[in-house]
Amino acid sequence: MPKQEKSTSIPAHTLQYGPNDKPPLITSLIVALQFISASLATIIAPPLIIADGLGLSNADASFLISTSLFCAGISTFIQTKRIGKIGTGLLVIEGANITFVGVIIAAGIKFIAKEQGQGIEIAVAQSHALGMIFCGLLAASLIVVGLSFLIKYCQKLLPPIVLGVIVSLVGLCLIKVGAIACGGGEQALIAGTFGQARMLIVSASVIFITILCQFSKIRLFSMVSVLWGFIGGTILAFCFDLIPTADYSGIQAMNIPRPFAYGFGFEWGFFLNMTLLSTLLMISTAGIITSSCVASEEAVVGENFIKRMSGGVLGQTVNSCIAAVFSCIPQTPYAVINGLIPLSGIASRRIGYIASVMLVVAGIFPVVAQTFILIPQPVLGGASLLLFGSIAVSGIQILLNQPLDNRSTLIIGISFAIGLSVELYPLLLSKLPELLRDVCSSGITVGSFTAVILNVCLPKK
Repeated sequence: MPKQEKSTSIPAHTLQYGPNDKPPLITSLIVALQFISASLATIIAPPLIIADGLGLSNADASFLISTSLFCAGISTFIQTKRIGKIGTGLLVIEGANITFVGVIIAAGIKFIAKEQGQGIEIAVAQSHALGMIFCGLLAASLIVVGLSFLIKYCQKLLPPIVLGVIVSLVGLCLIKVGAIACGGGEQALIAGTFGQARMLIVSASVIFITILCQFSKIRLFSMVSVLWGFIGGTILAFCFDLIPTADYSGIQAMNIPRPFAYGFGFEWGFFLNMTLLSTLLMISTAGIITSSCVASEEAVVGENFIKRMSGGVLGQTVNSCIAAVFSCIPQTPYAVINGLIPLSGIASRRIGYIASVMLVVAGIFPVVAQTFILIPQPVLGGASLLLFGSIAVSGIQILLNQPLDNRSTLIIGISFAIGLSVELYPLLLSKLPELLRDVCSSGITVGSFTAVILNVCLPKK
């Protein structure tokens, strides 16, 4: 029966090591480091942006980065190990979800201004705002934990054509993020230095070195080609003076994660907004987990697939609850890993276990977290473009296995058009009510929801 299910999956990538295989320890360590390097920007960017948006101190920013790394390690282990019915049982790197950042900053700014109006000092108001944010996220995540048990009953809503659209949109929409990083990131946009030739050269070098290593006959190069691209790009960035200056002021030697570090607070409007966003996140998570199955050469139909998908969605919601307790935003599986698996030829869960330990250790020692910030944006951008493109191809492979009649063409075309329109031109939604605008801010979510609705509403013939 498993063989029949696997035959209905997309063409195999001829992995050297499957999910249950155990690569040599040295190989596992190197590959795990490569996977962490590819995920690093996504793990540390949300707390960095939140800290900047709310005007937090360097110590608070470092603390939030440390908790983000720590929670990413815990989440990665749970998803990879599959504890009971929680988790996918596949190689997954999971961490903070940047989708929530804009809403969190807006709510935090309003809360801080309200408390300052009552004569409360800004540092205390910031702490109270963080307490309100993380308690609201915990309450919303608990609601979504209950809803996640219903995902296995939604199989008819997520046929292969819808899943193919979702996986493709995950890759296509994230390309914009990689492109911004190639030009120097958001800070370069503000400073007016975006798109300098040296930044584009660094990004291109990462892609070029990765391609060279990928086609090398030396396994040490081909298996961790992206890591070599990172190293080469970072060296070139140093030559171009693109490495930022390290700032270790106000950072503790060790950060022991503690529950509810910023106390307690609650606001109904923020809670309802987060509940809605978290519910919609389950659709994107289902698509990313489908992409994980494709990358790991697992079937994307059948009972085993449904168990993996429902377990992954449940794991994501449970991990988001744990993250909120330890002052971190909701978690999500990282789609970038699904581009790395076929490039490295390794889908072993051992990589996930090693990566989870590395992330937890990095979270406990803030100096490690602060050092990670030094990786230049163009280096991260070059790798991101390559990997996000690979994810889009995975979704296209799923679609190519489906009969493309008029109905399918409409579902795919309209979903892509709407999702990419929102992602490429966010001002399109600027006149909508604030709550609806926040919910529809992600092209992945809007495009995925469109595919689900069209699949349900359009006539079968």
